[in-house]
Amino acid sequence: MNPLYLAATASFIAGMCGYIMVRMWFVPIGRYRKAKNRLAAEIGILEEMIVQKGAGSRFRKQMAAVRAGAMRLLDVHRYELPYWYRLVLVRRQESPEKAFTEIMKLEKCSVTDCGAHLQAARTCLRI
Repeated sequence: MNPLYLAATASFIAGMCGYIMVRMWFVPIGRYRKAKNRLAAEIGILEEMIVQKGAGSRFRKQMAAVRAGAMRLLDVHRYELPYWYRLVLVRRQESPEKAFTEIMKLEKCSVTDCGAHLQAARTCLRI
């Protein structure tokens, strides 16, 4: 066999493996981390509003933004992440699903009770 054909075949296989790894592993993991960081920032803003006793429409909009961020994070976790990375998250004791249930409880709680749910969500996400 000609060494040129062998080199072309090896480079094609290496390129194919690299493409699959990037598209199926690195991009979804990057989306997960980006959604998690965005949710952490939204939770931080909401906690500042709780400390400042900021009620009203801005507070409700921020709560809606936190809930939307939690939904984005859960979608990425359920539908895009590779199975092996979900196992890594289980080993790290990081659970977006438990955090999602805590964040969804925010809808029916008062401003003073939100802090406990946000802290529980932070613990579940290990933020």
